[in-house]
Amino acid sequence: MAQVEMRLEGEGVSLRLLPLTNWLQVLALWDQALRAQAAHLATGKLPPEALPRLTRLEEGSLRAVLLLPAPVTAQAWLQIVDAVQRHQRGVLVRRTLEALYQLRAWMARHNWRLHCREARTQRNLVLEATTTLPETQTFVQHTTLYGQLLRIGGDDPPTAMLRLADGQRVTARLSRARQKGTTLAKRLAAYLYEWVGVRGRIEISLPERQIERLLIEDILDYRPAHHAEQVRQALREVSPGLQQYASVEEWLQAASWLPHPSQQEGNLGG
Repeated sequence: MAQVEMRLEGEGVSLRLLPLTNWLQVLALWDQALRAQAAHLATGKLPPEALPRLTRLEEGSLRAVLLLPAPVTAQAWLQIVDAVQRHQRGVLVRRTLEALYQLRAWMARHNWRLHCREARTQRNLVLEATTTLPETQTFVQHTTLYGQLLRIGGDDPPTAMLRLADGQRVTARLSRARQKGTTLAKRLAAYLYEWVGVRGRIEISLPERQIERLLIEDILDYRPAHHAEQVRQALREVSPGLQQYASVEEWLQAASWLPHPSQQEGNLGG
């Protein structure tokens, strides 16, 4: 298991002198940075056993030791170190960057310096007021999106909220250009609570590939071919006549148009 030793230096840094809330703020921001990056690497929620843990708190400036109990958490630490030291954009997720920027601001406010060192690899990272941190990387492209229109309104500028097929909710600005004498907002309002296709410019952040901004420039003449309830009703109508099988093997044996699996042995080579 990897261990990161954190040493806080500066005026008034002592277990006896430093307010507990100040040190807890530093630990909480590091926890946020590690958790967010590790969750991105794991492509999902981290199990409790993979979360960073505080194992020791000592005097000597002020030292804490964080345990990184899972490989994905240790990998997140190395990604953070590499991205900061090499000024890499598009590597760290937004929540990790937010935590690092807050940590740097905390160091600058109190004139502190935070030394971090991983014991096994001896990789070091120093956070202080002058530390240069990577910026968020985004790219812009024209795209077409389909979603359910949940809300529309406002004037400066008018905005709309769409719920995409994956459940993600996106707030978009609307172009003020008029088409056939009607504003885009008025045309889009006719689709309230319905599915609609839109075309416009989208800004996506890396590495999460999350939608940061969307400007709708046009509405597509689009209506979904089938609603989910219609599909469910069709399945209810035909399901009574369908044969039920307990397993895939039972279905294969009942399918006379398929050879039995035992008849296929030795035929893979042609």
